Amino acid sequence: MNAKRPLVPLLKRLQSHRHFRPSAVGRVLCRLVSLALLALACLTPARAQVSASITGIVCDASAAPVPSATIKAKNLETGAVRTAVTDGSGRYLLLSLPVGEYEVSVSKSGFQDAMRTGIQLAVNQEASVDLRLQVSAVKAEVTVRGDAPFVSTTTLDISGLVGERAIKKNYLSTGAATTCS
Repeated sequence: MNAKRPLVPLLKRLQSHRHFRPSAVGRVLCRLVSLALLALACLTPARAQVSASITGIVCDASAAPVPSATIKAKNLETGAVRTAVTDGSGRYLLLSLPVGEYEVSVSKSGFQDAMRTGIQLAVNQEASVDLRLQVSAVKAEVTVRGDAPFVSTTTLDISGLVGERAIKKNYLSTGAATTCS
């Protein structure tokens, strides 16, 4: 099928009109617009082809998948960082990355961070970067101090020392200590 066929009757009707006279300027303008549209159509796919992706699986030392781990891919040339989170089976995918050299790191609480460097991405490449996490040592510190207040378990009396300031403030200011019997 010819794509120009539906336009032929329209052009013939326009040409039969007594005021329609194709000019050289109109033909040149039409060709320029056609070339511009053609160039735009050709450039769009070329721009979309300058990216790559990184995919992989994050596992622990026993080869079990690690869900909800944070993945960071840093472009070493631009410093741009892209992040992703692993799914329930430990898989991750970073799409539409600009080509260049990358370092990929993974972190999750309870594990030591892991990093892989020297990942060179080319146009339309899907690099597979699997990472393994080691369990981190749990550090807990409990401090017991021996200067806790002494509680008497043998007497029922409640006693304490009252300082000079407390006596002056509470008793002398209210007049309670000024009355004699």
